[in-house]
Amino acid sequence: MIDKAAIYIAIGAMLALGGCRAVIAVYRDEGTSRESAAAGSSMFRRMGYKARILNASEIRSGKLAGCDVLYIPDGDPYAYARKLRLKGYGNIWSFVGSGGGFIAVGRGAAFASKLVYCDGETLPTMPLRLFPDDEADVTVIGAYENTRSAGMVTFEFGDGRAFLTGLNFSALDESGAGRNLMQRATTWVAPVNEPSPHHARRTLCLACLLVYLAGLAAFLMIKAKLKDRGTQRSAISFFQKSTW
Repeated sequence: MIDKAAIYIAIGAMLALGGCRAVIAVYRDEGTSRESAAAGSSMFRRMGYKARILNASEIRSGKLAGCDVLYIPDGDPYAYARKLRLKGYGNIWSFVGSGGGFIAVGRGAAFASKLVYCDGETLPTMPLRLFPDDEADVTVIGAYENTRSAGMVTFEFGDGRAFLTGLNFSALDESGAGRNLMQRATTWVAPVNEPSPHHARRTLCLACLLVYLAGLAAFLMIKAKLKDRGTQRSAISFFQKSTW
């Protein structure tokens, strides 16, 4: 019984440690590039994060509350706008504004800007508009060689942070430098030492689970000791009553 109690404690500890990792919500629905979404999920897991797939309906219903970072992959901005709608936009604004992180790549980054600019033209669709109105609040960390226009930017949105890049995640995953860049960007939008409110709520639930498991382990150990004592008393009584 004591061994079983130790197993319960070990399981609880592993759950608690797993809960301390940031959860990356990977958006995947109509219009998303399967390659970009799959490459993002794979890379986040290799970084040590948890990757959770969310569709537009789940974002509209508030499922972002259990995550720390939202990742928008390369894809079709028209489909993104059509599926997420104003309800989804509002939930994303609230999520990032209250401390969540945001990462978008390829045309997903264009979708998050003030204007959806793709392939040399402005598309007539409603963007997410996370991009600050004042460009002085934006930090450019990379530019395209041919046009010198911004290719990678970071900025803050309310209490949250965002990283946008015009490069596709699958391209970034092909080089060690690209993976290192994405590791640093992900750490910046979801700081380990400054967990978001969503992470704090989940950690509290895991702490309650640990308390429960510790109580269960103590109960099992006490029960085992009482059983051993009962067995000893029964044996003594048997031998006392036995005649040889």
